[in-house]
Amino acid sequence: MTAAIAWEGATKRYLDAQRREVVAVDDLTLSVGYGRRLALIGTSGSGKTTSLEMVNRLVEPSAGRVLVGGVPNDALDVIALRRSLGYVVQSGALMPHLDVAANVGLLPRLEGWEPARIRKRVRELLELVHLPPDDYGHRHPAELSGGERQRVGVARALALDPPMLLMDEPFGALDPVTRISLRDEFRDLSRSLGKTIVLVTHDLEEAFALGDEVALLHDGRLCQAGSEDDFRHRPADDFVEAFVQGFVGARTVP
Repeated sequence: MTAAIAWEGATKRYLDAQRREVVAVDDLTLSVGYGRRLALIGTSGSGKTTSLEMVNRLVEPSAGRVLVGGVPNDALDVIALRRSLGYVVQSGALMPHLDVAANVGLLPRLEGWEPARIRKRVRELLELVHLPPDDYGHRHPAELSGGERQRVGVARALALDPPMLLMDEPFGALDPVTRISLRDEFRDLSRSLGKTIVLVTHDLEEAFALGDEVALLHDGRLCQAGSEDDFRHRPADDFVEAFVQGFVGARTVP
């Protein structure tokens, strides 16, 4: 069966400031099925964000390829590709001069939707992310809390009802209490929506909570992909075991 998203030997090399070659992602082969959630986790500089950005072509691979819906993504129109992939980043990356309603309705406007249809869709989405539209639609990003901005970012990513979502550290800028609350809300929401999701996080517990499958990257290479049970009870090597134990230890320190 065709995967929703697949990396096939995807590699990204670049030159640093000293003109030395750096391998950000090294021969990544990985896939996620339709309606499934994949969490990418790893150490700083492990290549997880680069791997994510290869999907919507913010980064082009130096070798290998990425397929979306079974089609090499470099064969697809880049604008159409990106509009088929909802994209959520830290703090929502909202347009500060636009109010909430205009931020959520931005892509439908660019697609030429009728104003009445846009208003209806904006209301639906704000209600979906628990922001009453009559209270929040007219507010600007500066008037929102971090958690509220992130909810708006999720609503905007869903505006065109894309079949797939890419999320880069979507809760990373939030305080721990808000982060856990919003994470749990999103877990329930993602299950009800049934979309394919690729999520980048630096928090293993978050990866286990949100991903049907977790992929651990280190120095640009895939160390292990599997379920929480695989990581906890069948680590692929000493690095994976130490990585998991490190997170467990960090959560049990008083």
